[in-house]
Amino acid sequence: MKHLHRFGALPPYIFLLFISFFLLTSCFDVEDGEIGPQGAQGETGSKGEAGDTGDQGLGVGIQSGYFKGTLKGVRKDKTAFEETFEYTYAQNDFDLISAHEIRLQRVATPADLYSGNLDMTINADIDLDKGELTFPYVNFTYAKEITPSSIFYLYLSTSQIETSNFNFNASDSTLSFDFTVDFDPNESGYSTNNRPLLIEGSFFSGGKIRISDKQEL
Repeated sequence: MKHLHRFGALPPYIFLLFISFFLLTSCFDVEDGEIGPQGAQGETGSKGEAGDTGDQGLGVGIQSGYFKGTLKGVRKDKTAFEETFEYTYAQNDFDLISAHEIRLQRVATPADLYSGNLDMTINADIDLDKGELTFPYVNFTYAKEITPSSIFYLYLSTSQIETSNFNFNASDSTLSFDFTVDFDPNESGYSTNNRPLLIEGSFFSGGKIRISDKQEL
């Protein structure tokens, strides 16, 4: 009876500790209940801010300046023609000078960068100090539907080209000049038309002229 009396005389907080220990250990024998039903979907959050615009990729086609002008000649059926053209797409937004040489290319659509249709390209030595293009060589492609079943197609490759009014603008590093292609099939070059052709027009770089280390002039 003394032991019972002593146990009953324990302080209340000791008794509470025994009760807490019993409840804590008995919890390990309790199985998990069933998962409750899914709650309602929350409201859609506000739209985040637009990210920064990425850099222009290389070789995907971009409008930059132009080759434009008129094309005159006689078709194989002896029909005289006069057509206009304007090619405005380039691979990049700059033209590159490498070892004093420059390649200027513009096409009608981005797809023409790979198909080779509707294209004008001039390769030449360039001297910005003297303000001239030397030893220019031109490749020119033109196509136009005449009827649903016929297409007028012309490819020209020749060094019979002269340039004039050369202008390099140092303030924005752009280049412009006029050109004349007076093609004689009996001289150097090749044409699918194989007849005299006259191409007159102008070039404007639009983008900047750069040297081979990718620095702007």
